[in-house]
Amino acid sequence: MDLLFRILEKIFNPISDKYKDIANGVLLALMSLAWWFLVLITVERIEQYSPELLVRVFSLIGVSIGVYVAIWKLVNDQQWRRSEAYLEQAKELFEKAFNALKLDPETNYPVNDRYAWLSSSRLLLAALDLGKKIEDRSHKETFEEYMEFWRVQFADLLKLDQRDILENDYFYQEGALIAYTPEDRAPIPERAIAVLYRFLQWPEGREDRLSYEDNFSDEELKRIEVFGASSIYHYCRERRRAIRGD
Repeated sequence: MDLLFRILEKIFNPISDKYKDIANGVLLALMSLAWWFLVLITVERIEQYSPELLVRVFSLIGVSIGVYVAIWKLVNDQQWRRSEAYLEQAKELFEKAFNALKLDPETNYPVNDRYAWLSSSRLLLAALDLGKKIEDRSHKETFEEYMEFWRVQFADLLKLDQRDILENDYFYQEGALIAYTPEDRAPIPERAIAVLYRFLQWPEGREDRLSYEDNFSDEELKRIEVFGASSIYHYCRERRRAIRGD
């Protein structure tokens, strides 16, 4: 049954999700035109006009369109359910990847454990791979926002943008960088660190919704000065002065 759905998707969803509705509409229109063309040819070749035959032809057209709509809905419903399943699995994997980095109660920072970092990076990659399989547009948007939420959580936990957050030997034990024994603390693989570090970076080409928002207007600042938090007004006033060079 799954194979049948995949074949139907190849036929009825040949274009990306972005243009899926347009593609399906065009395909339906082309099928309708093709049927009308066949009807006209059939009518033209009928020597004696037969209303009964025309009724049969129009009935066939209606049935064919109904079948197409039913198949289209079946394929899209199946795609939506599969997309939803990928989204839910990705959510769970993001959370598991975060929880894999156990905190050291003394430092309040993830323990420098090889397997913890390996598990976290692998789970994170699995979540991102599932995100690539999501086809439904609304699910894609939800995944993007959920991914951004976890990006902030990981950044707040790891703080890899702070130069002095970690000791130089956090990722390895002195004398056990390449070769190590079971008694040594195994080094954390560079690739595992790279996966988490790259995830924390702002994705190239990602739209920042905040860039479309404006700063406070003068009217808003006047209201804040009287009724709002004085720290907001003070900050905005000093910022404007600094920009003007006052």
